[in-house]
Amino acid sequence: MAAGRPVGNHSVALRVAALWASGWRGLLRQRPTPRFQVSYTRENCPLMTLTAHAPEVLVLVGPTAVGKSGVALELAPLLNAEIVSADSVQVYRYLDLGSAKPSSTERRRVRHHLIDVVDPDEPYDVVRFRTEARAAIEDIRARGKLPLIVGGTGFYVRALLREGELPPQGADPAVRHRLEAEASEYGLARLAARLAELDPAGAGRTDLRNPRRVIRALEIYETTGRLQSSYRGLDKAAPLRYNSASFALSMPREALTQVIDERVGRMITAGFEEEVQSLLGRGYSPRLPSLQALGYRQWLQHLSGGLTREEATALWKRETRRYARRQMTWFRREQGVLWFEVLPPVPERETARRIAAAWKEAAHPAIPCQGETECRKAR
Repeated sequence: MAAGRPVGNHSVALRVAALWASGWRGLLRQRPTPRFQVSYTRENCPLMTLTAHAPEVLVLVGPTAVGKSGVALELAPLLNAEIVSADSVQVYRYLDLGSAKPSSTERRRVRHHLIDVVDPDEPYDVVRFRTEARAAIEDIRARGKLPLIVGGTGFYVRALLREGELPPQGADPAVRHRLEAEASEYGLARLAARLAELDPAGAGRTDLRNPRRVIRALEIYETTGRLQSSYRGLDKAAPLRYNSASFALSMPREALTQVIDERVGRMITAGFEEEVQSLLGRGYSPRLPSLQALGYRQWLQHLSGGLTREEATALWKRETRRYARRQMTWFRREQGVLWFEVLPPVPERETARRIAAAWKEAAHPAIPCQGETECRKAR
């Protein structure tokens, strides 16, 4: 399949992709009815209808290492957009290489929001993200620009786009410290099993290998008496807050595996170990939730003598590949996402142009034809 061509799954997106591949162009997005309606379109016969408002935000998601940041940097100037990062690690200062944070040059080229928001020892959760991301969206729109949401943290994106109650912000230090101590003494698997027994639905959406996620879910239950899955703000069926057009990048599994492995190697070569040592030198505890992120967790195990350098590298790669598969599963379940398959090296500019074309047609549709007869006349 050609790089940058839209593809789909067994949902409506598959029908969109099949039409696109045969010369059609289109966009389908679940929306707050009846504000925004889009039909499939043909080159000389747009069938798209707009009942009230064009999309207010554009969303670009996909698995880690697939090329979202590069495509977004090409896409933003085409649409007069600013980027709102939906990445749960890039919010932390000093976690640069391991989070694949955009460089200072890239951030001067396109304005980014919600990067370097807090220090590594400050709490940050989905509630704060939703509040700050929505404020950024309003600020961007007030200045006549388009908010471009970019990231791979699926539940951040869902919480941003949808309404509904979220778990309470903040942590109970006593409960958290007790759970952390239990995980340290008996292993994370014990806590993960408890979560799966208490909240099977929530556990199915939680990375049970991530201490931060497991401990947070149990902490919510112990402090509120409610299961994390009971909060509708993380439900994919919750009402939408914004008219949005969502796009996702994918890559064949073998190719993505190679890209992930190569990226980990580049991060290590670029000085990742020095970055981790610098964090420790600043006095940050290796037990902080921020330092349980991929790469940091494995390298801290290496520096403490628990893993060799080779073992830490292999584990980092393996856990990143697993994380990418979970991301794909999450985003495939989201409704109304149009997928583009890319091949390395990712054709960033061409992919951005294709997404921009679909977006512009959604935002500025031509007068629709009324049925196939008029379509033939139009051609």
